[in-house]
Amino acid sequence: MPFILLLAVAVTFFSLDRYTPENTGTTIMEDSIKEQNRKYVEQLMKWLGDRAQKPAEEVFKDIQLFKGQTAERVLRIMENGYSNSLGVGCAHCHDPFDWASDAREEKGVTRSMVEFTHKINDDLLANMHGLKSEKPRVRCSTCHRGKAIPSTD
Repeated sequence: MPFILLLAVAVTFFSLDRYTPENTGTTIMEDSIKEQNRKYVEQLMKWLGDRAQKPAEEVFKDIQLFKGQTAERVLRIMENGYSNSLGVGCAHCHDPFDWASDAREEKGVTRSMVEFTHKINDDLLANMHGLKSEKPRVRCSTCHRGKAIPSTD
């Protein structure tokens, strides 16, 4: 009997990330990630204060991809762009106790993937003839579609 109870608990636990509440279109896991991100961004916006409209490289340490963007814009890109495209929270790539740290491999992978998409957009798609779009673009969501590891099938 204890094995059956343990199995029932395990099935329930591992099914939570697949449960979709009615009419929301998001899973419990997605909702909790969005809420956690919202809290991080809220804390960071308070920390930014009147520096929110300054260039990111003047406010944050180790800015490599978003030079020239405002500090607030960088936070919004992370919150609404990367997080949604990959279905991950801020802590997937960043250490919330040291945001500038490059200790998490995912942060480096993301930088490489940004270079990859720029190469596709600027070199390959820009020179492709016969496409119906005047300015075709790929973005993180083109492949990832809300998942940290895109499907290859």
